[in-house]
Amino acid sequence: MTQPNPRILFVTGKLAEPALRRVLADLAPRAGFEPEVAVLNITVAALMTANWVARHLPAGIAADRLILPGFCRGDVAEVTAAAGVPAELGPKDLRDLPEFFGKRSNVDRVRDWHAKFPHAEVVAIPDTPSDLDSLARTVDVLRAAGVKHRLDPILEPIGFGFAASLGRYLDARRRFPDAELMMGIGNLTELTDVDTAGVNVVLAGFCQEVGVRSVLATEVINWARSAVREFDLARRLVYHAVREKVLPKRLEPNLVVLRDPKLVAMGDDRNYRIFAERGELHIFNGTTYVRGTDPFELFQQLLAADAKLDPAHAFYLGYECAKAVTAMTLGKNYTQDQALRWGFLTVPEVSHRGGS
Repeated sequence: MTQPNPRILFVTGKLAEPALRRVLADLAPRAGFEPEVAVLNITVAALMTANWVARHLPAGIAADRLILPGFCRGDVAEVTAAAGVPAELGPKDLRDLPEFFGKRSNVDRVRDWHAKFPHAEVVAIPDTPSDLDSLARTVDVLRAAGVKHRLDPILEPIGFGFAASLGRYLDARRRFPDAELMMGIGNLTELTDVDTAGVNVVLAGFCQEVGVRSVLATEVINWARSAVREFDLARRLVYHAVREKVLPKRLEPNLVVLRDPKLVAMGDDRNYRIFAERGELHIFNGTTYVRGTDPFELFQQLLAADAKLDPAHAFYLGYECAKAVTAMTLGKNYTQDQALRWGFLTVPEVSHRGGS
């Protein structure tokens, strides 16, 4: 009759629980045991003591062995007495559990994988975003196995650790001065209700100063559909600014997509049939001149002055007035029969003034 696999209870804290479960899911079938996890009411498992664990174990333990975190201090016999099953210290790093159970170490396993994919490069992330120590342990394994890698300390969305995550990139650069870093900028551009050009420039500037030389840019949500082109322009802008030690100003007009850098005043030059200035529309020809803020009211005045205004001419004037109002609303320059400037998103416009 086949003997059932032994049941082993692993004691841990809240922070290490996800990583421990991932390790056990892979290890238990290979090592031949049934794992159970007891998550005690403590964040960092390394702060446990045997006496504290003995007083906080769950009731009714039905296991054959109990494994404590390797950093647990005190007399393990107290835990054995409280649990009613043999307790012992595990490895100080839960990633060494395979070796603890007589299986291949993490370094060896990564070497078997690397032998199959010798040219692959991996992205290393922390077990949880705030745990840079776990990232350091992963780096040690990858370096020992000779695997090319880059580090992603994880950029988090606003309200979910954004400021702290920027700090982690600074910490990662200090801890790993020669490492390649990457940033998933989509966690900000895709998850924030804002046009993405400015966000991309700010993130590109941060990456340039810190030495983050690769990014993951996505174009899933509609407002981010030009994010890749934006970041391409942004990276060139900030590279020049940082290298030449100049402000990133008046260098890349194609990233100014909402308002123009400077408004051009037309003054009293009435060669233009339609222009927008100082918050008003101005429409005139050889016999008529009207001005105001409401294009519908201006059109009624034009109809009263010119009963022969034909439909084609009226449509043209309405189209140009709409452009002019948009320009006034956003603080952009308006020039009759020319497309409004939207940086690299500008769509060229064919002049139709001949029929006006």
